[in-house]
Amino acid sequence: MLLAGVALATAPAAQAVPGQEFVTTPTGALTYLRSVSAFATTDSGKAWAVGSGPWSAGIARWDGAAWQEEQTPQFSGGFSGAVAVNDTNVWAVGTNYDAGNGGRPVALHGDGTTWTQTAIPEVPEKIARLNDVAASGAGDVWAVGSAGIDGSQQPNPDSRPFVVRWNGSAWQEVAVPVPAGTRYSALSSVAVRGQEVWVSGYAYVRLADGQERYRALVERFDGTQWTIVPTAPEPGAPEDFLRFANRIAVGAPGEVWLAGQADIDQLIQRWTGSAFERGPELPVDLRTPTGRLGSLSADDNGKAWVTSAKYDSGAGVSRPLFGVWDGTGWNDVPVADQSLAGNGGVVATSRSGGVIWAYVQTNASTPVILRAEG
Repeated sequence: MLLAGVALATAPAAQAVPGQEFVTTPTGALTYLRSVSAFATTDSGKAWAVGSGPWSAGIARWDGAAWQEEQTPQFSGGFSGAVAVNDTNVWAVGTNYDAGNGGRPVALHGDGTTWTQTAIPEVPEKIARLNDVAASGAGDVWAVGSAGIDGSQQPNPDSRPFVVRWNGSAWQEVAVPVPAGTRYSALSSVAVRGQEVWVSGYAYVRLADGQERYRALVERFDGTQWTIVPTAPEPGAPEDFLRFANRIAVGAPGEVWLAGQADIDQLIQRWTGSAFERGPELPVDLRTPTGRLGSLSADDNGKAWVTSAKYDSGAGVSRPLFGVWDGTGWNDVPVADQSLAGNGGVVATSRSGGVIWAYVQTNASTPVILRAEG
C-alpha cells in the first residue's frame, strides 16, 4: 500500500479527550431507516438523521430521548445530505431512482411538522443526483452533486458538477467552472458562511504530461463569482496532489477545513485565508476514510471532527474511531460501548459544538447513532 507521504508516518498518536465520550442513543422505534448519510443539527439541541432503508429513503428526528421516524414522501433511493437553518426550517437532499435506470435529484423541506418535496430544475442528462446541502439562511440554501452518470451510477465522460440554489421560493441551477482538460467531474460536499460558498469534489483531467488522472476540485463563491482554488501539494504522494476533495467544512470565521485523499490515506488541509496548507496531520489510526465520501465537521470554536475505523485483530472486527482537533492536536473521542463493532461513518455538530452526533456503520437492522456532549 502506498502511503500519502513520509511525513505522515511520524504524526503522533491521538490521545483521548478527558471526560468526553460517545454514548449510544435509542433507535428501536426505527423500522425503515437502516443507514445514515448525514445529520442536520441546531444549537437548540434538535437533530435529524437522513439516509436510506432497504426499500426507500428515510428521515428520523431526535425527540430529546429517542429517534423517531418522520413521515415523508416516499421514493426509491436515499438521502445523502441535510441541513437545518433552524428548528422549523430543515432540508434533506438525495436521489430518486424510481424511473427505470434513470435518477433524479430530490430536495425535501421540513417545517417541523411536515416534509414537502420541492421542484428541482430539469437537466438534459439521463441521471442527476444531489450529494450534499448547506445554508446560510432561509433564502440561501445550496445543494451540490453531479449530472450525467450512467445507469450503474458510475461517472462517464459527460458527467459535470450540478449546483442548485434555493432563493426562498424556488431552486435555480447555478453554473460553476471546471478545470481545463476536464473529461468529467462531480461535487460531493458544500459549506456556506454568509455569502461565501465552498464546494469540493473531483475532476478527471488531462495533465500537462498528457496523462489523465483524478484531481481534487475545490471552488469558492465570494458572493459575485466562482473561483477554482488549488489544494496544497502533498509531497511524497503519487503525482504530488490530492486526487479527491471528499468533504469541506467551514469552522470559525475565516476557517475552512478540507478532507481528501492523495492515494488511499485520508488527509487534512486547512485554508489560511489565501491558500490551502497541509495538515494538521492525522494520527495513523484516523487516516482510513470510511464510507464513500468520508466525513468531516467543524464548529465555531476552532474544533473539527473526522471519522475512521481500526481493525481489532483479536476480535476480528473493525472498531469505530472519532477524532477531534482541539486547536493543538488530534484527540480520540472514545465510544462508551467498547464492544461496538463497525466503521465511523458520519459525524456532525452544530455551529456551537454543544452536541456531536455520529453514525456507526454496522450490520444491525437499525442504525447505531451516537451522541457526545461538546
